[in-house]
Amino acid sequence: MAWRAVIIGILLLVSAISGSVIVPKVYFFKSSLQQEVLELRAENEALRADIPDRQFSKKQVSAKIYSSYPFSNRHEIVLAAGTNEGIAVGMPVTVGGSVLLGQIKEVFANYSVARTIFDQDWKLAVRIGDGRAESLLVGGQDPKLSLLDKQKSLPMLASIYVAAPGFPYGLLVGKVGNIKDSQAGVWREAALEIPYALSELREAVILTDYQSNVR
Repeated sequence: MAWRAVIIGILLLVSAISGSVIVPKVYFFKSSLQQEVLELRAENEALRADIPDRQFSKKQVSAKIYSSYPFSNRHEIVLAAGTNEGIAVGMPVTVGGSVLLGQIKEVFANYSVARTIFDQDWKLAVRIGDGRAESLLVGGQDPKLSLLDKQKSLPMLASIYVAAPGFPYGLLVGKVGNIKDSQAGVWREAALEIPYALSELREAVILTDYQSNVR
């Protein structure tokens, strides 16, 4: 609806100015509107990143995220799509098809389990910015970039994108946050800034034309 698009546009503008997502207290459509705002923000970040040689998925399946309330579990999510919808282990899971969220870990007939980048065992090769600096995305409660070469220029808020087989090349992960020397002192590491809040997501998009082994 046109009025809905106008409201979302206003929310995005306010969000950009304030740095936070604003959702009006109209409860009968709060969840769906909040989801749309998050997806639009993710898509906007991906478009602004202008990642060279980026690949795009042509086959996608949208799936609702089951609630884990009151058990807070960020490292895994359960999705309402399974083998009946063509879902298989190793497929990437995204926010709006634009930003990496995780990867399918287990699949059943009507639902599947995905581990997210908040899993402490998550590791994925990524590149950063126009200079294409190499790094390793390490998951956890606060995902970070590790093994950053001290000799490479690394501007704050540079785009981070996937450079590993089994995922669309150039799939956005987020932006570079605070940079510091690693404990070993040989490398640098950086915080990861992401354009969504996992607790506010109600739906994810699975890229069914890509697949890799889950480690």
